[in-house]
Amino acid sequence: MPPDAAEAGGPELLSVIIVNTTAEFNNSRTIKPEGKISTPRSGHVPRTTTGFVGHRFWDEHSSNHIGNAYPSRGLATSTGTAPKRGLGRTLALAGTAIVAGSVGYGVAQEPQYDHHSSYRRRITELPDKYGSEEDFRRGVEELRSHFTEPGTFSINPDVLNEHGFSVNSYHEGAPHSVVVYPQSTDDVVLIMKVATRYRMPVTPYSGGTNLEGGTRGHPRGGICVDMSEMNRIIQINEADSDLVCQAGTPWMEINATLKEKGIPLFFPLDPSPAATIGANAVRYGTAKAEWFLNITVVLPSGEVIKTRRRARKSSAGFDTTKIFIGSEGTLGIITEATLRLAPLLDTSVAVCQFPNVRDATQAVVEIMNKGVPLQCIELCDDDFMRATNKYGQSERKYPEKDSIYFKFQGSPETIKRSAAIAKSISEQHGGTGFSLAASDQEAADLWADRKNAHYSGLALRPGAKGWSTDVCVPISKLPELVYETKKDIAKSGVVSTMVGHVGDGNFHTLLLFETEEELELVKGVVHRMVERAIALDGTCTGEHGVGVGKKKYLYNELGEGTVELMKTIKMAIDPLNIMNPGKEAADLWADRKNAHYSGLALRPGAKGWATDVCVPISRLPELVHETKKDIMKSGVVSTMVGHVGDGNFHSLLLFETEEELELVKGIVHRMVERAIELDGTCTGEHGVGVGKKKYLYDELGEGTVELMKTIKMAIDPLNIMNPGKTNPRIEEGNCRSRWDLDA
Repeated sequence: MPPDAAEAGGPELLSVIIVNTTAEFNNSRTIKPEGKISTPRSGHVPRTTTGFVGHRFWDEHSSNHIGNAYPSRGLATSTGTAPKRGLGRTLALAGTAIVAGSVGYGVAQEPQYDHHSSYRRRITELPDKYGSEEDFRRGVEELRSHFTEPGTFSINPDVLNEHGFSVNSYHEGAPHSVVVYPQSTDDVVLIMKVATRYRMPVTPYSGGTNLEGGTRGHPRGGICVDMSEMNRIIQINEADSDLVCQAGTPWMEINATLKEKGIPLFFPLDPSPAATIGANAVRYGTAKAEWFLNITVVLPSGEVIKTRRRARKSSAGFDTTKIFIGSEGTLGIITEATLRLAPLLDTSVAVCQFPNVRDATQAVVEIMNKGVPLQCIELCDDDFMRATNKYGQSERKYPEKDSIYFKFQGSPETIKRSAAIAKSISEQHGGTGFSLAASDQEAADLWADRKNAHYSGLALRPGAKGWSTDVCVPISKLPELVYETKKDIAKSGVVSTMVGHVGDGNFHTLLLFETEEELELVKGVVHRMVERAIALDGTCTGEHGVGVGKKKYLYNELGEGTVELMKTIKMAIDPLNIMNPGKEAADLWADRKNAHYSGLALRPGAKGWATDVCVPISRLPELVHETKKDIMKSGVVSTMVGHVGDGNFHSLLLFETEEELELVKGIVHRMVERAIELDGTCTGEHGVGVGKKKYLYDELGEGTVELMKTIKMAIDPLNIMNPGKTNPRIEEGNCRSRWDLDA
C-alpha cells in the first residue's frame, strides 16, 4: 500500500483485531438491455476499486519490474528509503490565518481527503527528511563560528547526553549534535536560520524538568537550544500588575525579585522549584494561558512574532498565545513573556487526615462550593505520608493516612474564618486532626513537606529509581480513579506514592523500581492508569505534558479530527518539521504510515511485493488467519496492515531469489482466491492493473466484465488508453468474449 494512499476510516492494525462496526454499501443489481443481470460489487464489501469507479485507484502492477509495486508513485521497494515528498502535501487549513497572519511561508494546497470514506478526513503526514551527516556537520560549524563566547556552545559528549537523556524520565532518548546557549531573541533567530538551512531538528530546553521525554534528542541528532542564559527580568509594571521576562527565568527568581523590591505582587503558579517560565508556558494546566498576556516567539523560519499587546483583555483575532503555550516546543521557541501578576496576600497552611480518598474529595468539593478562598488543595495518600515520615526532613510526625493540605489566602481574619469552615466540613466527612499553622514559619514547613513529594517518595526504597506521571479527571471521578489505581498498584507489587491537586482532579504518582522486570510492571501500571483516566472523561496528562511518553494516547483522548487539526497547524507553521520532532502527536500516525518501510527493515536488501484484498468485515478474521497460516507454511517473511473498519487488509511479502518470488506469487494467488470465495474482492485499494485483471471474471461475472468492455469500447474505440490494464483478455477469462480489446 503506498504510504500516501487515501484510506478509509477505521482502526489501523498490524495484526488480527476484530471490531464491531458497520458501513454503508451499494449492492444493487442492474438489468442490461439484453436482459442479463449484473451485480456491480461483490457481496457486502464496503470498499473496492475493482473495475470502473468514480474514485482514483492504484495500479498495483502497471509495470513488469519485479517487486516494483508502485513505479508511478516513485516507491523504491528494494530499499528502506522513503520517497521524497514535496511540502505541498501540507494541509493548509487557512494556514497563515491560524497564526493571525504572522506566518509568511505557510503551505497552501488543497487538502487531501479520503474519498472512500463516508466522511471527508484530513490525511496529514509530517515530513521526516532531514539534512545529511555533512549538512549537520556544516550546521554545527556555522553555529560554532557565531557562538564564540565561553559557555555559549558545546559539543562535549557529557553535555550532549545530559540534555538528550532526562534524569526525570525513563523514556528512550538520544544525544543532540550540539547544545547552544542563546542570550537574546536575535541569537535564537540565528539558530533557527541555521537549522532551516541545514534541515536540523531543534529541541528547546528550559529547566530540564520534563517528565515525558519532551527534551530528548532526535535519533539523527540536531540542535538543543538551552534557554538557561536567557534569564533576565526585562521590565516590571507594578501599576499594571505585569512583568516582562526572558523565557529562561526561573519562577522562584521572579517572586524573589518582587519581594526584594518590596512590590506586593507575585507570580502565582507553583510548579517544580527548578521550572522556568519557558517550561511553565509549555506545561501548566487550564490556568496557563491566563497568566501569559503575550509571548515573543521565534518561528521555524526565523521570523519573530509577538502574539498580543500588553492589554489585559483583547478580542482582536485568534488567540495565538494559546497555540504556542502547550505545544511543547513543536511550533517555535518562546523567548520572552509578559506575565500577569497577582496581589501578594497572606497565606497559611493546614493539614487534615481522612478515612479514604472519597471522603477527602467530597469534603473538598463542599468547601470549594462554599466559596472559601483557597490557593491550593493537595491530596497526599497514606503512602506519601509514610514516605514523608521516613524521609526525616519534617519537623512533625504525621498520621499515615490519606491527607489534605489546604493553603488559605487572605487577611489573617479571613484565613481564620476559612480554616474554621474547612475544619467543620472536613469533620463532617470523617476528617480528623485538622491542624492550622500557628506561624508563617510553621506554614512554610508544612508546605515544604508537600513540595518534597519526589524526594520523600524515593526514601521509601533507597537506591530505587522513580517513574513520575500524572493524569486528570473531572473532580467527581477522582476518588474512583485513585481507588482503582491504588488497587492496581497493590496487585502489581510496586512501591509508590500519590499526590493530587484535588481542586482540579489532577493527581501524580511516583512508581519505584530497580530491575528491568519491575520497570515493565511500572509501565503497565502507567498505561492502565492513563486508559482508566480517559475512560472517565479525563486526560492522559494534566501538567507533565505529552512528550514521547503520552503521545500514543492522543488519538484515543482527543479523537482523530482534533489530532489531525493539531498536525495541520504544525505543518502550517513548521513545514520542514524541524521543531522538536517526534513529540506530542507529531509522528504518531507516521509510525502507522511507515508500514511499507518498516516491513522492508525485517529483511534488509530484500524486495517487497505489496498486495491487498477486501472482504465483508465479519470474514476478515478467517481470511487473515488462513493467509497467515499459508505465509508461515511457505516460509516467506511478511507484514500485514488492515483497515479493520471496512475489511480491507494489505500484505507485504519479501523475497530475494526467483524461487522466493514464485512462492510469493503463489501466496498472493491463494489470498485473492480465498477473498473472492469469502464474498470479497481481489483489491480494496490497489486497483486491478495487470496483476489482478485475471480475477475479474471470477469476482464480477461475465456480464459485468462484458459491460465494462462495452463502456471501454464506446469511449475508446481504438483502445489506446492504457491498453492491457483492468479489462481481461479473452484468454485470461474463463469464458468467451465478444471483443478482445487487447488483441
